Amino acid sequence: MTAMRRLAILLPTLALAACALPGAEPASLPVLPEAYAAATVPAPTAVAGPWWLAFGDAELDSLVARSMAANNDLAAGIQRVAQARAQARVAGSTLLPQADGSGTVSRDYTERSSSASSRSGSTSTSASAGLSVSYEVDLFGANRAARAAAEADLESERHAFRALTLTVQSDTTATYVDLLAARAQLAVARDSLAAQERVLQLVETRYDEGAASGFDLTRQRSAVASGRARIPGTEETVARLGNSLAILLGRPPEGFAVAAGDLFALTLPPVAAGIPAELLMRRPDLQSAEAGLRAADADVSVARAAFFPRIDLSAALAGIDLTGSGGVSASLASGIVAPLFSAGRLEGVLEGSQARHAELVAAYRQSVLTALAEVESALLAAESADRQEELYRLAVDQAERALLAAEARYATGAEDLLSVLDAQQTLLDANASLVAARQARLAASVDLVRALGGGWLPDAT
Repeated sequence: MTAMRRLAILLPTLALAACALPGAEPASLPVLPEAYAAATVPAPTAVAGPWWLAFGDAELDSLVARSMAANNDLAAGIQRVAQARAQARVAGSTLLPQADGSGTVSRDYTERSSSASSRSGSTSTSASAGLSVSYEVDLFGANRAARAAAEADLESERHAFRALTLTVQSDTTATYVDLLAARAQLAVARDSLAAQERVLQLVETRYDEGAASGFDLTRQRSAVASGRARIPGTEETVARLGNSLAILLGRPPEGFAVAAGDLFALTLPPVAAGIPAELLMRRPDLQSAEAGLRAADADVSVARAAFFPRIDLSAALAGIDLTGSGGVSASLASGIVAPLFSAGRLEGVLEGSQARHAELVAAYRQSVLTALAEVESALLAAESADRQEELYRLAVDQAERALLAAEARYATGAEDLLSVLDAQQTLLDANASLVAARQARLAASVDLVRALGGGWLPDAT
């Protein structure tokens, strides 16, 4: 019985067996709520396009644009996508015939002699070529499943790059907000020091006039020294945040400078949470995880197909003489390779791929729950910071009035120095808390945009 006849007999039987190659069990999602508990705006409001433009700060716009162009993590992410694209191309090639060519050239010299003094010879040249074609019949879908896995991996890497892009954008924005907050805290410390030094001059004048005690003078000098001690640490924070921004922009910190900005001039972008189900389509990290699940499912199909025979077809042309002489030989062959005993290797690969799929299912469910919690936390933080900022504005206004009144009463001897010191500390604390509340409110906006998956940006990969 010829090989082709045996193949014709086996194909129907093997095709029926191929029906027993399902993938992994489908993943079940956690039950999603209909709305966020902390949401105050029920209507969905998408953050369209470059979301950081909503903060209304030209320096921030420039920083984000520069980070997108030069960040080294993004450059590495682009190459990971390129690698996945190449792997998908390799996996797809197994579904097509493979052809190889060969060629040889030879030159022969034959010497003839009739006597010791008379020699002659002849030279001949020959050239031949060959062609071979092979094709694996993907009867059980192993190659198709491998291609599907590679394509899903590519999609996963593309979404992962989008997630990385969002991380760089949000990290740049958050670091810039922190830098402005640190500068604002430095301004508060310097303003407080100036007020303390002004009161010190007043105490020194009253001490020279005999109206203030040496204890008051020493206490105020201590307050001034404490005020000066706050400044170096805050200056270090400003410098450190500038260094962090430089790294995000892919450049060394030396010589890097960020233009002056006003923390309280930044616009709060109006972002509504929408509905929880939108997260599955908006967040690139969840989309990457979902594509990874599909890749793992295809890997299970590949592992199952390995239990079935592999069918190879091949054809070859050999001895094609390019010089016009000689003959040509042709061959056509088919082969079936079936696993008989693998000592548990095939079973182990299948069990491993199934366990990997189950792991990714659990990780995906956890990622969805984490995403929901991140949105809820950002909404709560925004609401809390809103209330705190409003209250601290009132506190600063009252503290400024109290300090002016205390200084005036101390100058006339109607109040002791302790009242002035208390008023100074109250104003310092109120201003610092106001800056922190504003920073927290802006940070909550960045976190909310990040948790919702950023803006609807085109896929650049």
